[in-house]
Amino acid sequence: MVDIRFVPVEDWHVAHVAEHMRTEDAKEVMAMGGYTPRAALNHSLGHPGDAWTALFDGEPAAIFGVIPVSIIGGTAIAWLLGTDALVTHWRAFARRSRDVVAGLHTRYPVLANAAYIESTLSLRWLRWLGARFDIHGKEARFLLCAQ
Repeated sequence: MVDIRFVPVEDWHVAHVAEHMRTEDAKEVMAMGGYTPRAALNHSLGHPGDAWTALFDGEPAAIFGVIPVSIIGGTAIAWLLGTDALVTHWRAFARRSRDVVAGLHTRYPVLANAAYIESTLSLRWLRWLGARFDIHGKEARFLLCAQ
């Protein structure tokens, strides 16, 4: 069983995830924003909000976070970019992510964003978490609401 820990983001985590970003995530950031893996991480981390690294046995597997839409609205943009370790340990990550999402919902009852329509693993994971989708071209816009 993989040891999964969520820790504050460090520069070396960003470099590692950018260099080893899974192909689906790299295609998504290019298709939806024209970003390289490193530029996409820098862009997301450059906004106000909270971000964490998911370490799998001490190795950065994903960087994720939330960007508040407004101070009073209770809505945040949720994002995650990862490595192939997410695919290798998807069951363990999925189980742990439910608790993380529940914790985020205490501050943000609504989490939203868009995923690339070809990111099948991401869409399956979001659906499993309870997301609802609205498909627009290459985007699957999603809402993940507190229950």
